[in-house]
Amino acid sequence: MWAGGIFAAGCALLAGVALLWAPRPAAPAPAPFHFRAVWIQDRAGMRDVHALGSDLYLMGMDSRRGGRERPLLRTPGRYCRPLLTDDGQTVVYSDRRTGGAHALRWGGRKPRFLGPGRALDTWTDPATKLVWVALGDGADPHPRLHRRIRLVRLDDPAIHRDLGLEFAVNENNFQFHDDGRLASGDRAGAGCGFVDLETGEWRQTADGCWPTMAPAGPPVVAVLQDGHRTLELVSVEDRRRIRIDAAAGIDPAAGEVFHPRWTNRRTHMALSGPYSAGTGRNRIGNGGPAVEIHLLEFTDDLAALRATYPITRNGFADFQPDIWIAPGD
Repeated sequence: MWAGGIFAAGCALLAGVALLWAPRPAAPAPAPFHFRAVWIQDRAGMRDVHALGSDLYLMGMDSRRGGRERPLLRTPGRYCRPLLTDDGQTVVYSDRRTGGAHALRWGGRKPRFLGPGRALDTWTDPATKLVWVALGDGADPHPRLHRRIRLVRLDDPAIHRDLGLEFAVNENNFQFHDDGRLASGDRAGAGCGFVDLETGEWRQTADGCWPTMAPAGPPVVAVLQDGHRTLELVSVEDRRRIRIDAAAGIDPAAGEVFHPRWTNRRTHMALSGPYSAGTGRNRIGNGGPAVEIHLLEFTDDLAALRATYPITRNGFADFQPDIWIAPGD
């Protein structure tokens, strides 16, 4: 019996290794440019949309490496909110086990600890070209609210400064405009909008959830609405509003979308979907193996959806994407 138990355990271990390293089906050529993508994958319950569990994979893909989906770290863990720096060379992610943020060079296997807290966004100072990481303290009783946000330098985390916010914001999504002055956010009790980091002033732009900030050009905040199917894009300067059916190219029938995040290119946004399991509205919590990562392409004026590109194709649930697009492609 004891020998049989060892044999069974060995088979289970080999099966786990095979699951981790078995080749994934290559996604169809999803976009006519070089990109890198990172996301969280749930292979167990397939419904951990907020990445709160302990059996999650930190995933990545490079379109110039065959579009293969691969784990960036060898073992599953409590990973969440992966981000790509503006040059696409570094993955910044949070680990609920360590309670901190980590940096991993693309193609590397040895993460570097950046400090305690949750990584919310990365920002490259246009004047110095130094890369900073925004870390939320996570001290609020709500697991996704942060009352203190500090910037730490990617190359030297001992150098840091406090943003001095006087209110709590949801980590999904505190995202900088390229100029570093504005950031989108979901303020506790005050809806979605943006904060002026020079004055500390908060302005609400819309109800909804999961705001995201366009990286360049005239500032625009997008918010998910209408049962997680519609994106409302709001101009910061003149409050002009545009509504786009974000689910149209993914599941025009009943599927919902989630985790919208503007890429480093103004006309492109990453998100996950379709969320079609279950019935009724608000199917996000059901997750499911049909949930993949997609890339939206808007027209240059952000007035309409030009195309939707599939990024992943697998039998697991894929959440919390970030995508980097090579400049000039």
